[in-house]
Amino acid sequence: MRVRQHNKGNLGASGARIVKDSCYVWTCLVKAKQPKKDNVLFVFNVDCKSRLDPPIPAAYCGNCVADQKVMAVTKDLAGNDVFISALEGIDEAVNRVRDGVLSGAETWVSDTHGTVEAGMLAVGGSPRFEVYSTDFGWGRPKKVDMTSIDRIGAFSLSESRDNSGGIEIGLMLGKRVMEAFTTLFV
Repeated sequence: MRVRQHNKGNLGASGARIVKDSCYVWTCLVKAKQPKKDNVLFVFNVDCKSRLDPPIPAAYCGNCVADQKVMAVTKDLAGNDVFISALEGIDEAVNRVRDGVLSGAETWVSDTHGTVEAGMLAVGGSPRFEVYSTDFGWGRPKKVDMTSIDRIGAFSLSESRDNSGGIEIGLMLGKRVMEAFTTLFV
């Protein structure tokens, strides 16, 4: 099966899982939203801390992320090989990071503005951020929601709050789109 071929990359078990989960949510959202645009852009963040040269010190406290983008033809994401098409696009974007996380940084802003004609979906967060492990002195959080996802058409990912190894997916969709999504996301 073609999906198994993607497991053999250098993503590691958790990285491969994040890619597959993101891919599945992305394809279900495209089918549920039925965008009128010819192309759809998927944007996800890549942690740059360990990928910079020279590397950022381990004691660094803060974000150091870069966007990676995957442009896909909308009709390809609504077809039979939808998951494989999306997976290959995300896999290609992840491989671009191996060429240098800042490779092409000089055109990131202009490249993003050039994609305005495409429908856009993004993922916020990551299970690797371990938001449920955060404790500012009053205990671990009971529930974490990324409230900004509704403004940009995004979904969020985080580790499960019970540390069972699962992933929480956050969505904010209109009723019609949510109903369509729930029939697809099985």
